[in-house]
Amino acid sequence: MNLKGEKIIVVSVREHGSDGRFYAIDERGKVWKSGPITSGAEKYRSPSGIFTIFQKKRFHMSTAYPDPSGVNNMDYMMKFTRFGHALHKGSVDWMSHGCIHVDPKDVVALFDWSDYSTKVVVTRHSYMPFALGDLRVERVEIDKAAIFPSNIIEAIFSAK
Repeated sequence: MNLKGEKIIVVSVREHGSDGRFYAIDERGKVWKSGPITSGAEKYRSPSGIFTIFQKKRFHMSTAYPDPSGVNNMDYMMKFTRFGHALHKGSVDWMSHGCIHVDPKDVVALFDWSDYSTKVVVTRHSYMPFALGDLRVERVEIDKAAIFPSNIIEAIFSAK
């Protein structure tokens, strides 16, 4: 399957040999956001493969694992399998029942950016070697802007 020119969320599950991170990749193939995730515990392994987000809900309660307190436990839900697997807001300190928990500090941006054609690629391999270049560029630009006045930044980049 050729995913060139599409929005993609790569999820490297939290298992041995994986990153335990998501990578939001824009249509140009650039990683614009990455953050920690947790995935399914051994008994509830998250599925691997290429999926498409087909349902999104800002507020959602799991039907399979409802919270006894009645509080929504799958907010910012982006469902990608007919079995109920979804990316959603959750703790990245403990494993899930098969969903992908996205850190609360990252989930809003990911939810707002994704749409019903966004592909979700769940892998048990490390994706960091492919993403590192994009993530370094973003980090360097942010750090330089914070440290140097804008006229020094312009001089650095124009001196190539």
